[in-house]
Amino acid sequence: MTIGTVLKKLEQSVPDTEHSKRIFDVEEGEQDKCFQSISTSNSGRRDWIILWEIYGRKSENLTESPNQKFHLKNYLEFKLQNGLHLSDNFYVFCYRYISNSALIIYIREIIFDESRDALDSVVEQIISHYKQGNKINSSSRYAKRSTL
Repeated sequence: MTIGTVLKKLEQSVPDTEHSKRIFDVEEGEQDKCFQSISTSNSGRRDWIILWEIYGRKSENLTESPNQKFHLKNYLEFKLQNGLHLSDNFYVFCYRYISNSALIIYIREIIFDESRDALDSVVEQIISHYKQGNKINSSSRYAKRSTL
């Protein structure tokens, strides 16, 4: 699957899935709340979340919080600006480097067309991983297991 194909699929996709929202809430969403509550400068916040606050709220996919569609689209746009091409293989040049579980699960559901039910146990494992106090973006081994 090419980067161009992924971007085309994103045009018709939902901003988030139920699973990706749940993971975001215990992953980068939780981290962002902590940064905002302890720091007046908000240093350390994820760039993509700040970009969503600047640009994402103004887009056609207005959502209450940052969403994975915006996250993936911006990730791919950065990759394209950095020398990749629409015809490049998404899995080889992009997907395998992603460590954010909310984004991985979103990709598996929306881009790779995996069923929500098939991902239920994976999502529960990821949420449990973070509730045990593990650091952010450390659960991708669960999120990517059994893909492709």
